[in-house]
Amino acid sequence: MTQFWIIATILTLTGMALVMLPLWFRSRRSSDQDVSDKASNIAYFREQEADLTKQRDQGLVTPEDAELYRSWLKKKLLEDVTDKEETLSYTSSSSKGLALFLALLIPTMAVPVYLHLGAQTELSVTGMMMNPDASHEEMISALEAWRDKRPDNAQAWYLLAGRYIAKGEVDKAIDAYKTLYTVSEGSPQAAAQLAQVLFLANRNQVNGEVRGLYQDALSKDESNTTALGLKGIDAFEREDYKQAVQAWTKALSIENDMTARQSLSVG
Repeated sequence: MTQFWIIATILTLTGMALVMLPLWFRSRRSSDQDVSDKASNIAYFREQEADLTKQRDQGLVTPEDAELYRSWLKKKLLEDVTDKEETLSYTSSSSKGLALFLALLIPTMAVPVYLHLGAQTELSVTGMMMNPDASHEEMISALEAWRDKRPDNAQAWYLLAGRYIAKGEVDKAIDAYKTLYTVSEGSPQAAAQLAQVLFLANRNQVNGEVRGLYQDALSKDESNTTALGLKGIDAFEREDYKQAVQAWTKALSIENDMTARQSLSVG
């Protein structure tokens, strides 16, 4: 968990930097641009003033008109520079204020949002599964907490059902696989696993419900080895040995688990 909080802190600081830096440098760029604009306005004023003096000396305009136009140029220059400075001050303050507000908002909101929607329970489950000394009871307790927090999470139901099977709690495993089948919207793996646990509960006999489920799984995934194994057993019980051999041979060509391969080979 210490490692998690270190990573979370680093990510939070990174997020704060990604928010602050663009806004902060934006105000700097605005400042540089304003200095450039101010220099351009002054240069333009001096150019106009020089041109006006030249026209006055050549007698093209009267001294009175020249002075009047010079006063207008000075007034316009003062207005332009003042307006830009006020705009820059407001923009710079707004950008920096927004950057600071968003930077503080990230860690302030991250903690309650994480506690409400975060992966604290999932991390506990992961840590438990990586602990070789964890008992079935501890694993089931952690998985049940995950299930209660995320009842629509298919992985939580799948792992929990498997733990129920390992502990010999077949009825709970059946209920968990049925929920998994619903939550996963009838996924082939959920259908095959439910068919298998119902087969075990029925004293290793294939009934109509088991047959319907493994057929449903194969209609969606013809390479599902669990469903192919049940299909072979069903065919064997009906003395359709050719179909049993075909189903088991196909499953054997796909299955990687050594225990499952051994069972298929025996069949």
